[in-house]
Amino acid sequence: MNDTAPLKNFWIGTALCLAAAFLAFSEAGQTGMLAFLNHGLTYMGVFFHEIGHAVFGWFFGYVSMPTFDFQNGGGMAWHLDRSWPLQIIMGLAGAYGLYHLKNSDAVFFFWPLVILYLLLVAVSLTRYHEAMILFMGHGSEAIIGGFLLARGFLNILLTRPQERWLNVFIGAFFIFNLENFCWQLLYDADFQAMYEAQKGSHGFGDLSRIAEFSFHWSQNGVAIFLMIYTVFMAVGIPLLLRYLKSL
Repeated sequence: MNDTAPLKNFWIGTALCLAAAFLAFSEAGQTGMLAFLNHGLTYMGVFFHEIGHAVFGWFFGYVSMPTFDFQNGGGMAWHLDRSWPLQIIMGLAGAYGLYHLKNSDAVFFFWPLVILYLLLVAVSLTRYHEAMILFMGHGSEAIIGGFLLARGFLNILLTRPQERWLNVFIGAFFIFNLENFCWQLLYDADFQAMYEAQKGSHGFGDLSRIAEFSFHWSQNGVAIFLMIYTVFMAVGIPLLLRYLKSL
């Protein structure tokens, strides 16, 4: 193998990350053809965002349906009332999946998923599961962003080699777009007002509702936590998969 290949790949990935940051943060990324790309990738993030709400809703016993909201923008995950039989079924399904994962080719995912599973079971027994459902919209976007970065930089789990650098660009955009979202929520008064008034309501945003969930946090505190969490996913998932790959 060419000894310069790892360095070359690092610089290609870095350049794509910088391009994604420009698209997410700059005013130029909001105009012309770049705006089309920005909005397209943002709605791809919305897709994973609403699926995140729905997946965690199902695990905690709520029949859930993710949808796009073409009237007010963004998306919406609809939930029915909680069903304990459904939660028991989902818990048993998760345990069954872990049992089979241990004997599969993807065994290096086993222990991280066991830890996640036990955490979710513990949270499901408290009222804070509702806050986790709310958080895991943005939280799932960050996880997908970190996973795509890992696929690209580590060149793993790809269905075809041509996808490698596309994974890096899209994953980096998800991460930077979340950071930009949090930054605007902290420092842009117009964005704050728009966020507070979304869906024709008041305080309907995920972070607003989490802040009201008796954590004694302000909305800004939740936004700062999301910023830190997003960076952790962007760095931690690639490092974790690199370590697991080496085992």
